[in-house]
Amino acid sequence: MTISANGVTIRDHESGIEAALLPAICIDGVWHRASAGSGQATEPGTWRFSIGEHGDVDVITDVPTFVLRFVATAERDFQGVGLEGTAWVPGAHAWLSNGFHSWSQTGVITLGAQPQPEDLQTALLQRGDAEVVRGGSELSWWMTWIGSEHANLFAGALTAARFRSWVTAWLTEQETVGLRIACGGSGESIRMRAGEGIVSERFHIEAGRDLHAILRRYADALPSRRRTVVHAPRAGWNSWYGLWDDGVTEDAVLENARLARPILERIVSSNVEPLHIVIDDGWQQQWGDWQTNDKFPAGLAGVCSSLAQQGFATGLWLAPLLAHENSRVATQHPDWFVEGAEYLHGKRGRMLILDVTRSDVAEHLACVIRSVLDAGIRFLKLDFLFAGTFEGRRARNATGMEAYAQAMKILRKAAGDTFVLAVGAPMLGTFEYADSYRIGFDIALEKVGNIGIGPSWPFIANQARSLAARWHLGHATLCDADPVLLRELPAAEVEAGAWMPALAGGAFFLSDHLPALPDERRAWLTPSPVALALSSRPSAPERLYPDNPPDELRNAVVDHFLGRCDQRVPSVWHTADGRRVVVNVADEEAVVEGTRIQRHCAAVLSAARR
Repeated sequence: MTISANGVTIRDHESGIEAALLPAICIDGVWHRASAGSGQATEPGTWRFSIGEHGDVDVITDVPTFVLRFVATAERDFQGVGLEGTAWVPGAHAWLSNGFHSWSQTGVITLGAQPQPEDLQTALLQRGDAEVVRGGSELSWWMTWIGSEHANLFAGALTAARFRSWVTAWLTEQETVGLRIACGGSGESIRMRAGEGIVSERFHIEAGRDLHAILRRYADALPSRRRTVVHAPRAGWNSWYGLWDDGVTEDAVLENARLARPILERIVSSNVEPLHIVIDDGWQQQWGDWQTNDKFPAGLAGVCSSLAQQGFATGLWLAPLLAHENSRVATQHPDWFVEGAEYLHGKRGRMLILDVTRSDVAEHLACVIRSVLDAGIRFLKLDFLFAGTFEGRRARNATGMEAYAQAMKILRKAAGDTFVLAVGAPMLGTFEYADSYRIGFDIALEKVGNIGIGPSWPFIANQARSLAARWHLGHATLCDADPVLLRELPAAEVEAGAWMPALAGGAFFLSDHLPALPDERRAWLTPSPVALALSSRPSAPERLYPDNPPDELRNAVVDHFLGRCDQRVPSVWHTADGRRVVVNVADEEAVVEGTRIQRHCAAVLSAARR
C-alpha cells in the first residue's frame, strides 16, 4: 500500500493486482469523493485529501492497515467515510458477500453490475429477518475478498467501535473491479461542528495469490478475548431443536440429560469435562422477564442441582437485550428502551430494545446475568444480540455499534469467567467479549403457524456455505456450527451434518428429543468428527471459490420447499487433523479425483497434501 497525491494504491506484482482508491465521505445521504491530485503529505504515513466545501480526509496507514480521519470545514451531518475507486484483479469473477451477523446469508457470488444507489441503500438499512435472508449482491458486511484462485484483493474491518463497515464491488465495462470500502452510511448520523474531526474504523487490506494466508493474517489481527482467555470447546445437549419453546420443561430436560449421557460418553473423549445441558428458549416467564415459568417448578437452582447429580454443568439461553412489549419490565419501565427501534419476532411479536446507555438499565442487565449465575448456570447462550446495534434515540448520544459495545462490556463483566456463546451477533464488536461465536444460520426452524422446518439437507448445505466463507474466524475465536440432528434424515446426511461442527472445530452438541429417537439412530455418530469438533482448530476449504458461483445467495428455506439444494459450496476441505474431506452438497453424485461421492454426503478422501 502506497499513498500519493492521486490516492491510495494497492499493488501486488506476483498476482498482477493494482488498485487505485480515493477517500470519500457520506454527508446528508450523499457520497462525495476527493479529486485525484488533491492529496498532500502532512506527516510520515499520513496524507490529507480535500473534499471540497465539506472538509478534508486524512488517510493514515500502517501497512497492511489504515484508518481515515474526516475533519469538517462547516457544520455537517456526517454519515460515513471510506475509500472508493477501481482495481485490476486478473481473472476476477467472484467475491464474498458476508452477512451482518451469525444467521445472515453468507457465501461467494459472481461479480455483477454496480448496484443501483437505491438498492444499495435499501440493503444498508435492512435489519433483522430481512437482512438474514439477503441475496447479497449489493454489499458484503465487515469483510470481503474479490478475485479468482490466483489473484485476490481482500478488505476487512478490524474494529467496530462506532460504525458498521462494508464493501460493495462490481465488474465495470472495462473489466476492472469497481469498489467502495466504507464504514457508516448505514443509518448512523453524527452532527459535526466546523473543525471537528472523526476517525473511521481500522481496516486491513491485502492483495496476493495466497488467499488462505491473507485470511489467516486477518484473523490473527482481529481483537479477541481468546488471545488472553482460552476456554476449551463445549459439548453436550441443547433443548432447542428437540423441544422448541413450547415443549421444554424441567422433566423433559432431565429425561433428555439421562439419555444423552451414554451417547456422549461413547463419542466424546473422557477428558472433555464437564458435559453441558443447555436449557434454551421457553424456560422464562417472558422475553425480558428472566425468571423461570411454571414449567420449571424447582427453579433454575433446582434444575442445576439435579443436572449436577447426573454429572452435567447447566447452560442457559437468554436474549438479554430484548423485552417483549407486554413483559413486566416493559410495562413497568417504558423509558428503559431505545426510541424508534424494535425487533419484530416472527412468532412472539414486537420486542423492545434495552437502552444500555442508561445507568439503571445497565445495572438491570448486569443483575439479570448475575442472578442466573447465582442459581448455578455455567454456560451462557446469549442470543439476538444484533438488536443491540439498531439505530435509535438513546439517553446518551451513541450510534448502534457504540451502544452494542457498551452492552457487550456489561454482559462480559457480569458473566465473569463464565463461558459465553454469542448468537445472532455481528462478528466485529463481539469477539472481544464472547468465548464462542455462532458462525451460521439455524440448522432447523421452529414452527410458526403451519410452517416449520425440521432436519433438512439444504440447512446442512447452508451451514457448509457459511463455514467455507468464515472458516478463518476459527483462528480468532471458537466457532459453533450449531448442533447435529439425528432424527428423520438418512444416515449419510446425519453423518455429513456431524461434519459441520467438526469443520468449525469449536463445539459439539446434540439437540434431538432423545426419548422419541429410535435406538439405532443414537449409534450413528462416531468419535472421529466429534474429536475434530472439539479440537479448537478450524478446517479450511481447499479452494475458496466454489464451482459456478451464483449471481446471488440461494436461500435454504426456499430450497427446502422446492425440494432441491442449490447451495454452492467448495467441496474439498483440509481438516485440522491432517485429512482431506469432501462434502458433496449437490443433489447429484460427484466424482472427485476419481472417487465417486454420493449426493448429500461427506467422505474422507485421504491424508492432506503436503
